[in-house]
Amino acid sequence: METRAVVNIREFLPEVLISRNSDNSEISVLSGCELVFSDCCQSFLELWRKLARMRGLSALICVIDIIEDYGTAYAVYEPVHEHLTLREYLLDTQTGYIPWEQARQMFMPVLSTLGTLHSAGIIHRGISPHTLLVTKDGKMLISGFSIGQVRSTGGDLPVQIFSGYAPIEQYGFSGQQGPWTDIYAFAATLYRSLVGSAPVEATSRVLNDKLMIPAKFAELLPAYVINGLVKALQIQPEDRVRSVETMRNDFSASPTAAVQSGYSTFTTSSHSDSDDETEIIDPNPSKDRTAKKTAMLTFLISAIICFSALGAVLYFIYIEKIGEPSKTTESFFAGETSVLTVVNFVGKTSEILYEPYYTTYYDIKVNFVFSNDVEQGIIIRQSVPAGTAFSSGQKLPITIDVSKGIEYIRIKLSDYVGKPYDSVKAQLEGLGLNISINDSSYKNDSLIGTIALITGGTVNNNELTAKRGDTVTVYIYGSTTTAPEIEQPQTDIFGIEITNGTNNEGYYE
Repeated sequence: METRAVVNIREFLPEVLISRNSDNSEISVLSGCELVFSDCCQSFLELWRKLARMRGLSALICVIDIIEDYGTAYAVYEPVHEHLTLREYLLDTQTGYIPWEQARQMFMPVLSTLGTLHSAGIIHRGISPHTLLVTKDGKMLISGFSIGQVRSTGGDLPVQIFSGYAPIEQYGFSGQQGPWTDIYAFAATLYRSLVGSAPVEATSRVLNDKLMIPAKFAELLPAYVINGLVKALQIQPEDRVRSVETMRNDFSASPTAAVQSGYSTFTTSSHSDSDDETEIIDPNPSKDRTAKKTAMLTFLISAIICFSALGAVLYFIYIEKIGEPSKTTESFFAGETSVLTVVNFVGKTSEILYEPYYTTYYDIKVNFVFSNDVEQGIIIRQSVPAGTAFSSGQKLPITIDVSKGIEYIRIKLSDYVGKPYDSVKAQLEGLGLNISINDSSYKNDSLIGTIALITGGTVNNNELTAKRGDTVTVYIYGSTTTAPEIEQPQTDIFGIEITNGTNNEGYYE
C-alpha cells in the first residue's frame, strides 16, 4: 500500500569536489577528486547506515532509509515538527540560560543516547546549541550529523567546527578523536545553557586556560555540577573524562562525592563576562561542606583567606592550566597571586619548556643526560614532583632532565691491543662497558695475559662502537705450552690394575 509522508532528505554534495548537470540531477566528480569523493561518500553511507540501526533512541532523529542514486548518496529521515535549535530556545528565554534542574531533565537523556552512539562507533564531533533540537514538549534531540572529514581541520572538504564547543583535537592539534571529543562539546553546550555564554574557544585556552563562571551562577549551581564541567572541559584529551558513563556519574553525584573527586575548586567572575574584575567564592558555603572541602585543600595554603573586618571566611577557588593541564585545580586570591600546582613534565618533549606560559611561572634549568631507554628530546625526570603547590607570585626553580638518547662508547682498538688485561678491564668498565673474557683462542708465550683482540658492537677499521652497558669480548693471549698428559693405569672389570698384559693375579686379559 502506497503512503505519503513528509520527510527530510540529506544529500551528499561536496561542492568543492563535484559539478552538477544543468538538469540538476546527475553529478560529475571533478578530475583529480575521484578518490577523495569516493572515500567521503563511503563515510557518509557508513555513518547514516549506523544511525538507521539506532532507530528508536529517545533523543535521536529517526532515519528511514539510505539511497544511492544520481552518482551520490542520500539519507532520508523523519522531520522534527515544531522545534527550535537549543540556541534559539535559550535566546527565547528571558535570561538566556536555564536552571540546573531543567537542564538536567533536558540533557541527561541526550547523554544516554550519546553513550549508545559511541558504543556503535559513531562520534558526532558537532554537539552544540546549533545541532541540538528542542521539541514542543521540552525534549531534546541530536541532529546535525556529518562525516569526520568535515569536522576536523586539514582535510579536503570545507570545515564545519563550532567555536567554543569544539575541543582542541578537532583543530589539528595532537590527540586522537573519540568519545571524549563529544564529551567536551556536550559539557561546553551544558555550560552555555547554565551560564548564558559559551566557554572560550579551545585554541585560546591552550596557553591561558581560565574557565570563568560568573559568581551568581556558582552560588546557584551544585558543586558537583561545576566539578563535572571542569573534568569534561579539560584541554588535553588524555586529561578529560573518557566515557559517557563516567560523565553521567559526575553529573549525578552528591556534592560530598564530588568534593572528594579532586575537582572541587574553580574560578568565578563577579560580573558579566566582559568585566575584568573577578571574585572567587565557595559554591557550597554550608558549614558541613566547607569542612569537607577544607580537608581536600589543605595543601593549597593560600586558598583560605580570612576577612577579619567582615568576620567571615570566603574560599576563593581558581582553575589554572599550564600547558599540559594539571589534574588538580588551584585557588588564588583575587587579583594578587595564585596557588598553582606543578605539572607533570615527564614523558613530554623538551620543546614545551620554552613556551611562554612555562617560562612565566618556572625558573627552568635543563640537564641533558644519556638514556638507552628514553628517546632523545623526551623529559626523563623533574626535581619538583608533579602536584606540588607553589605561588604564582614568584618563579619556581625546577631542574628538568632531558634525554640525549643512547650514549655510544667509541674506542680505538690499537690503544688496548697488547696491553695487560687488568688495566684494559678497568678502563673499559670505567667507560660503562661490560667484559666477557676469551683466553683460549690466541696463544703466544711472550704475550701471555695481554690483549689480542676486542670484539662487540660495531667495528669499523680501528674503531669499535658500542652502547653504554653493552658487553664486549676481550681475547687474551694464553700459553703455547701444553701440560703433558698423565697416563692413567688400565684396570680389569674388577678394578685390578693390568701390568704387561696380565693382572696382578697372573691371569691374562
